[in-house]
Amino acid sequence: MPLSAHLEPDESINMTPMIDVVFNLLVFFLLSATYITEERQLELQVPSVPASAPAVAAPSDLIINIAASGTISINNQELSVEAMEQRLESARKNFPGQGVSIRGDKQAAYQFVARVLSVCKRVGIRRIDVMVQEQK
Repeated sequence: MPLSAHLEPDESINMTPMIDVVFNLLVFFLLSATYITEERQLELQVPSVPASAPAVAAPSDLIINIAASGTISINNQELSVEAMEQRLESARKNFPGQGVSIRGDKQAAYQFVARVLSVCKRVGIRRIDVMVQEQK
């Protein structure tokens, strides 16, 4: 039984997508070169200034510690709720982006943490972190 040898004509590669990409790249580079030329033609002398850094570096977050008894301390200094509020308010006025990290003892009542969170909200501090320890 003879085998039929039906041969398909060679399929050609479709070049249309590649031509489209090359055309788009060509247009892009032509337009960018035009804008660069226009930029160089301006007869302006732009003033220069020395690189400047902020006058004062951004402060690190204030760390508020809450003991199991409810005692509040910032930088190892015990504070009342009113004194903490004044300190946070002055820190926020000096640096509007001032952040706070709250570290509460795991035996502390949630009421103490809620009180500190409330003071932070009332003063206008927006960056508040509550620190926890990862379980092993």
